[in-house]
Amino acid sequence: MKTYEIVFTVVLAVMAVYYIIADVRLILVLKKAGKKTMAFKSDCFGELFCLIFGVTICFLHSNMILASIAALCTVVLLPMIPTYITSQGMPRVGLKAFMEPAEKISYEYAQGDLVKENLLIYRNGSEVPIKLHFGIKSPKLITILNDNYVKHGYENPLLKEQ
Repeated sequence: MKTYEIVFTVVLAVMAVYYIIADVRLILVLKKAGKKTMAFKSDCFGELFCLIFGVTICFLHSNMILASIAALCTVVLLPMIPTYITSQGMPRVGLKAFMEPAEKISYEYAQGDLVKENLLIYRNGSEVPIKLHFGIKSPKLITILNDNYVKHGYENPLLKEQ
């Protein structure tokens, strides 16, 4: 193996270990939650394409160690692509995983440029929202958001009269 291949293999191995730990923590946090659903950003498909493209390039160069670790990184990154929304709040995953309480999360539906409707989620009163595009009209998600809004005295933007 050449020097850059060794360095790249070590970097990918460290990434794989981090993502495995983060996935286990995400699964543990989600197991504690009651109702849960997921929604997607429009750019998540680009991320997935880049990961698969990188693995394909590794296989084309016939470096099986590098390709295997790259494939492992792709597989363990898959659970991190969607945004999970539960009845207790939204999970935050990293070196320390925890559930951000529903009281600190607000949302609104808005018209988008690329995709017709967007679900904007604001965490802790942040000015910059998380923009979700796919899976935002699922009955399970609407129920979870409505239940959280009713609990905290808000009106669900989807259910108010036009």
